[in-house]
Amino acid sequence: MCEREGYVVHKEYVDRGKSEKNIKGRPDLQQLLHDAKSKDFDLVLVWKVNRLSRKTKDLLNIVEELEKRNIDFRSYMERYETETPAGKMQFRMLAVIAEFERDNIAHDVKMGMLARAKEGSWNGGQVLVMM
Repeated sequence: MCEREGYVVHKEYVDRGKSEKNIKGRPDLQQLLHDAKSKDFDLVLVWKVNRLSRKTKDLLNIVEELEKRNIDFRSYMERYETETPAGKMQFRMLAVIAEFERDNIAHDVKMGMLARAKEGSWNGGQVLVMM
């Protein structure tokens, strides 16, 4: 897409295996925010909004910080532009949906683990064996 659209890639920021529920434990995201302060780029492109964060407040704060520095924000899979009123609304709705999905997954996992525990099934984790 970047080649097709004529974008020059400054850097890829990838926090593989890190949860999107919290931005503090994401070193590459922290680096992106640091580089944004230096205005090292003028556009941030993500695969999907929920890959950046699944917390509405964090997503809104990140995009607000980018906007302060005239840095555009785009999602490859969700077509909208945060520079337009309609695009801002779409982004905010996607942010809320991402957090809702995360909360639902966490709830379903918890309920499944409770059901397994009531059945006497093992839910994973470490087992301490004394000899």
